[in-house]
Amino acid sequence: MGNGREYRFTIDASYSLETLPMALLAEFMADLAKLLGQTEAVHFVKLDRGSIQLVHRVDDPAVPAVDERLARVIAGDAPPQAMDAYRSIDKRLRKTNSVGSLTAEGRGQVIQFPGRTAAKPISFGIVVQEGSLDGQIIKIGGRKSTAHIELRADSTIYKCVSSLKLARKLGRHIYGKEIRLIGKGYWHRSRSGDWSVVRFKASGFEKLSDVPLTEVVKELREIPGNKWTELKDPWKELNDLRNETG
Repeated sequence: MGNGREYRFTIDASYSLETLPMALLAEFMADLAKLLGQTEAVHFVKLDRGSIQLVHRVDDPAVPAVDERLARVIAGDAPPQAMDAYRSIDKRLRKTNSVGSLTAEGRGQVIQFPGRTAAKPISFGIVVQEGSLDGQIIKIGGRKSTAHIELRADSTIYKCVSSLKLARKLGRHIYGKEIRLIGKGYWHRSRSGDWSVVRFKASGFEKLSDVPLTEVVKELREIPGNKWTELKDPWKELNDLRNETG
């Protein structure tokens, strides 16, 4: 077994190690832990000079899960806690007139945090759009023709509505495995760039597979004649496929 993979979070700012507030450093470390996940397998190593570099190491068995989580952050479909951590880091960098990046040993830059260089977002008010929400159903109620549903995704609780007919079907999944609610969302974007669900009207749902992405890639590589075995970085390939345009 190796010694794990080293990651570096670099802050390009006017701070030095002598002037960086300890409270600010603690906030960055807390968000990095949420961003990476696998908290028991992520260890602080040191602070390097130059641009402030927060060095941490991920134990070998947890590296695939961390890589998958970071790939999903780039793709924009990571668990809410990871996406919230990414946005929190970037907002803190913007507030301190800084930019940042996360690099991985042997891979180079994994995530870029635009910070002060990001374009100032515009408040759009309410945007109505078809979409979906993933999470665990923790509450179903309502006394009239509309049912009220609460969906938990990590620390976020989504409040949704549905027909009574759909609610009866969803009742079988309360406190069970995560499901995907499909329907119409009423989304609000704040001036800080954060999107939040004001209201979500569910019209259907799907059961989600609990097979990890690492296992899916493994199965793809075992298919005779496929080219996945030739890919050095399948996570990047999946992200490119997901974000392909044209």
